[in-house]
Amino acid sequence: MRLFIVRHGETFANEKGIACGWYNSRLNKIGLGQSKKLASRLLNEKIDIIFCSDLIRCRQTIKPYLEKIKIKIHYTKLLRERHYGIFDGKPISSIIEWFNNNPGKDPNGWESTERFMERMSKFISENFPNMKCKNVLVVTHGRAKRMLLEILLAKSEKDKERIKERVHNTGLSIIDFSDDENPILELLNCNKHLDK
Repeated sequence: MRLFIVRHGETFANEKGIACGWYNSRLNKIGLGQSKKLASRLLNEKIDIIFCSDLIRCRQTIKPYLEKIKIKIHYTKLLRERHYGIFDGKPISSIIEWFNNNPGKDPNGWESTERFMERMSKFISENFPNMKCKNVLVVTHGRAKRMLLEILLAKSEKDKERIKERVHNTGLSIIDFSDDENPILELLNCNKHLDK
């Protein structure tokens, strides 16, 4: 399997510093442009199947690609961003302030790291075993993408620190699973397509 993982384009919430877990923010003008450039980049690859978060920002991100090519796509809640509970749709600064004032606690409705990892692991176990010889595209969110990379590359000591870097809007990562035991991270958070 060759796996392509991409984060959605820039949203109005991103632009305004709003926490956008399950909050359904749309792409802004920049994000819509990014999604068109991503579509052009993806046309250079042979993609067999797409899995996409069901939230609108991911649907909007993959739409320009789907307008150019017929391909099977599965929308799923499992690929949603981490749920921020009472802070969904609120300023990111309010989350930082809350955690600074409440060390060791989680806000009401907050999806713990363990539950978030379980959800991403469930997505992997339900979908990847049947994809051995396929090129798979996953369209998701920043923290969700990082969590997927952490799970899939858990055995790779050399990639542990690299995958913690910031995930840019429409940043593309590629993992080659030709050798199931030793997946190769070919590309990490590349957004060179935005320079065109």
